[in-house]
Amino acid sequence: MSYPATPEEILAYAEDAAADAYRCHIENNVDLNPYSTVGARGEWQRGYDGRELLNYQGNPELNLAYQHGKACARLVKAALNSDHLQKEI
Repeated sequence: MSYPATPEEILAYAEDAAADAYRCHIENNVDLNPYSTVGARGEWQRGYDGRELLNYQGNPELNLAYQHGKACARLVKAALNSDHLQKEI
C-alpha cells in the first residue's frame, strides 16, 4: 500500500486506523495513541484534544498522526454517547 497523499486519502486512512486502535484498546487495554516518537505522539494528542497544530508541524489536513488523533476522539465521543455504553455504566 502506498502512503496516502491527498487530504481525503489521509482522512480515510486515519479513520480506519482509529477504528483498529479503538478496537485494540477495548479488547486488550492498549493505548489509543500508537506512536512511539515524541513528535508523532504530540501531533496525535493535539488532534485528539482538538487543538491546532503548531506552525512547524505543517498542514493539519496532510498530517496523518493529527488526523488519526481526531478520528480516535470522534470514535470515543460516539461510544460515550451511545445508549449501549450508557446502559452498562
